[in-house]
Amino acid sequence: MKKKVKSKKAEKTLLDKMDHWLDNNANVCFWFIFAITGIISLLLYDPRVSLTGDDSGYILGANSFIKDFHFPGSQAALYMVALSPVTYFFGTALFPMKMFSLLSMLGFMYFTFKAFRHQIPASILIPVLALVSVNSYVLYYASQTYSEAFYMFMQSLFIYVLFLFIIKDKPEHAGWKTDVKIFTLVALSALGVALTRPAGFSVIVATTGYFLFYRQWKNLGFFLLSFVALYFAWSLLKGCIWDEGGMQLIARAGSSMGKNPYRPEEGTEDWAGILVRFWQNSEQYLSNGLFRIMGFKYQIGENSFLRTILVYAVALGGLCLSFKRSKHLFSVITITGVFLFVTFIVIAVFWNQERLIIPVYPFILMSIFACLYYLLSKNSARRFQFLYPVFIGILFILGLNGTMKAIPEALKLTNQYSGLTPDWINYLKASEWVGKNLNEKELVACRKPSMSTVYGKGKPFYGIYSVPTGNATAFMHEWTSTPDRYVAVQISDQTYRQFGALRNFYRARVELDRQALWILNRSESLNNTLNQIGIQPLTLPQMQELSAQVNNNFGIFYADTLLHQLKKGGVTHIMTANLRINPAQKTGHTVSTVERYAFYIQEKYPGLYRLIYQEGANENEPAQIYEIDWSLVDGLKEFN
Repeated sequence: MKKKVKSKKAEKTLLDKMDHWLDNNANVCFWFIFAITGIISLLLYDPRVSLTGDDSGYILGANSFIKDFHFPGSQAALYMVALSPVTYFFGTALFPMKMFSLLSMLGFMYFTFKAFRHQIPASILIPVLALVSVNSYVLYYASQTYSEAFYMFMQSLFIYVLFLFIIKDKPEHAGWKTDVKIFTLVALSALGVALTRPAGFSVIVATTGYFLFYRQWKNLGFFLLSFVALYFAWSLLKGCIWDEGGMQLIARAGSSMGKNPYRPEEGTEDWAGILVRFWQNSEQYLSNGLFRIMGFKYQIGENSFLRTILVYAVALGGLCLSFKRSKHLFSVITITGVFLFVTFIVIAVFWNQERLIIPVYPFILMSIFACLYYLLSKNSARRFQFLYPVFIGILFILGLNGTMKAIPEALKLTNQYSGLTPDWINYLKASEWVGKNLNEKELVACRKPSMSTVYGKGKPFYGIYSVPTGNATAFMHEWTSTPDRYVAVQISDQTYRQFGALRNFYRARVELDRQALWILNRSESLNNTLNQIGIQPLTLPQMQELSAQVNNNFGIFYADTLLHQLKKGGVTHIMTANLRINPAQKTGHTVSTVERYAFYIQEKYPGLYRLIYQEGANENEPAQIYEIDWSLVDGLKEFN
């Protein structure tokens, strides 16, 4: 008789064992990770607003929506709407708004777990969530009023809805009425992501790409029709209620293609410029920012061509390997890739802010783990599967190490002024003084109005972001057409001493190269005055020669125009400060926008300002508040 041969069960690999254990203990692991996320987020709590002013702007947008029903027209519109009930009950108090961000981060963790549970290998899902739970770079936004945490929440909610109803291994066949309801819900969640951040429109592109790759033509049609219908309805509703259209995607895209977002006169990027921008952003975000978020010790600017290629190769590998193995991983890697592509195209290279890729950092990790997981699952590579948990362990140690160093620094921040340099402390305390001591009819002009309003307990401020200049070419054309209209005098100690005699003839101030001139209205009386005080004016030919040396590219400042803008805005006070250009060092070089604005006015109208309050000693970068005596300039006329 032949002996029966017992069949051998396939031997479980290391990854199989990891999946089995994590699957059986997934809920326990998740709730432990969830708790760790909350605890570390609280330990990293930052009681301040950032010095960029962007997050303060979100607070003011939320406050304006709930109080004045003014819909936020800038980025993060839905975030400001969602934040508005918090500002309604708590005003501009920072703690409640930061707790809203913490809840958003926890919501992201919950819906990400719910979306991917039973859909992807547990050896990918649980490590990703664990790494996020101990990453100080990510959890920093759980105590900030930036939009990152809320965007992550909205993105995870969209993915949850997409997976729950659309992306299934065995699609259910339902009637068209059910399809309409389902795709309306999916499109609504996609619209929520898009309204939270302009780059959120990438989820629409990515979902469309998913349906195309898998040839799901019916789903593609239902999704696009549902989203277009919802977006059109939203645009119509916005136009009716707030008297402004919502169809701004093309306009936003056009403005994003400018060479310099702060100088539109430089024009837009050509195709070559767009490609250069894409690659430069890829290098600084993927070979530098991404690795620093992971915990590697790279300095800002240590970009690497090879690291960039490596990240793209691994992510592309994860995309290709997941195409037939996991529709869920394929879809989220596609969403991440399109998000990064759009971001790298529209974001100016010099911004270089890690927070721009934070919303998809967990999914970047997911794409990397997917590539490694599926490669190591191949028969020929099973012996190397130990590298997978080793790699995860290294990332966990790096992330936890960085967080353990960040927590003691965060615990030092005991109030909203902690850790700030004297220039900012004085500026913000002066803003707080304004909120307590000036009445509602008094309006202060300053450099960072959104931050001042937050520290001033909701009191509005007027922003001075630049010093408007006149059109130099138009001015020279005007002078050339009427040669006897003006004369110019070089500004010197002598002319300053004699300015009282020249003030009545003052027209404008010109700055070119290193020379400064006053433009004076020419008259017989002026000629006599100049002769009496011994000042030789520059004639039109001399001015034309100076102008030609700089191709008419000089600054011309009209004091009355600058003053008229303040009058029109209802400004009653000006706050000056000594905000450092180099935040780390007191060099004496400061951001002087407000000071220059005020100086050009004071030059013509000395005595216009009266100091009413100073925060900080003279030698310690003080902030000062001046009251404007409008009685001195009754009948003010604006010069164009």
